[in-house]
Amino acid sequence: MEPLDYILLLRWFVGLNSDDPIGVPSVFSENRERLIDGGCARARPRP
Repeated sequence: MEPLDYILLLRWFVGLNSDDPIGVPSVFSENRERLIDGGCARARPRP
């Protein structure tokens, strides 16, 4: 039951309802530049 609590807490934190669909990993890749430009994330230096 504890993992379910964490999943629901995470969904609440990001503004999702318990029955909302979630994104696929490509969504994060597509929004990377927007998040960096908006100051929500920092770009990691490329090796």
